[in-house]
Amino acid sequence: MLFKFFGKKHKKEDFLVLDIGTTCTKVYYLNIPGTDSNEKEKFFVKDHLVLENECEIFDKDFLENLEKIKKIIEAKNEINEIKYIVFVVSGRHSFGKGNYFLYERKNPQRRIDNDEMNDILEIASKKVFVRPIGSIFKFRADEFDVINTIVTDLEIDHEKSESIVGKQGKVVKIGIYNSFASKEILELFERIADVLNSEIESIVPSGFSIFKVLDQSSITEKEKKDYLLINMGFSSSEVTLIKNGLVLENWSIEIGTKDLENAMSSSLDVNSGIIHSLILGSGGKGMKHYQNKKIVESISESFLNTILSAIETYLEEIEDLEKVKINKNITLYFYGGFSETWLFQKSIEKSKMVNYGFKSVVLFPKNVNLGLKFDGRKIFSTLDTSSIAAMSFFCNFLMDRNESEK
Repeated sequence: MLFKFFGKKHKKEDFLVLDIGTTCTKVYYLNIPGTDSNEKEKFFVKDHLVLENECEIFDKDFLENLEKIKKIIEAKNEINEIKYIVFVVSGRHSFGKGNYFLYERKNPQRRIDNDEMNDILEIASKKVFVRPIGSIFKFRADEFDVINTIVTDLEIDHEKSESIVGKQGKVVKIGIYNSFASKEILELFERIADVLNSEIESIVPSGFSIFKVLDQSSITEKEKKDYLLINMGFSSSEVTLIKNGLVLENWSIEIGTKDLENAMSSSLDVNSGIIHSLILGSGGKGMKHYQNKKIVESISESFLNTILSAIETYLEEIEDLEKVKINKNITLYFYGGFSETWLFQKSIEKSKMVNYGFKSVVLFPKNVNLGLKFDGRKIFSTLDTSSIAAMSFFCNFLMDRNESEK
């Protein structure tokens, strides 16, 4: 299905954006001016906070905490009710698949109408399907549902176009990205919406969102064709493969910051809380006089090499399954979590990149302008969470929809 907000009349509305992670949940209150507002090109982050997940996200207590937070935000901002929720989905609960599809029309002289366009989309989306059960992604196909079908590229008779409705031609080439989410997490989203007395406006794929936002920036200018995005999470890491300017794959590897913390905790015989604050936090200031500094750096280097090895294995299996050639001499862009620490930078310097054939490993710069507004002012945000890009992605689509409604 297409994003829900396509074709939906838009007035000034309030949205709650929820990015639910393993260890914490990021909550944003978004206010978007209506179509008739002179501020229709802007959207505003009016409030945001981070909740530590003190219980499992599927527990009743977690839902009750979210309900309390929503009421606090509503009272603080003097609004009756935030009616719509935008969920950010990532990690082990999601994956994505993209590809190109060629459609040969029976009557090239006939102009394409909306019905034919929808038929083309439906056929194309079914061609971009899940891998067989028992593949490297370690899930059953029947445990996931398609949540979004996104058009990433569109051509008719080799001519690129924003829309082919109303045009003539024989061959339609369409780039499609299908985003999938686990039925388990979708059921949780429904429960949250019910408890908060709100409607699900959209479910936004984080990896694809990061790609779309950065693709419009100069950050990956030299790597427009092929590169990898790696979002370092706590319990898992999300990898997005861009090939020929198209998101070919988005998947999760079961390696995260917690594995690094556990390895350090075991080797140094200290609890993970100390590891987190002393070594990973505070810019690593606590390490200046830490007697086991070399051990810490060695564990970190080994951890990064484990990630690189896992990515290498996945790329090889994707090649085999998809029958496509993937050039491994590409740049890997890391963001979020452990990748933003001094220790990660140290690990990059010592990593045996040549063993994996990758071109280079890059840490995104601290300040990246994603075009967000906070209290009416432009803000710069570090890429420590994909929810920032997801909001930008969601709002860009919303504004594009408004423009088409004029």
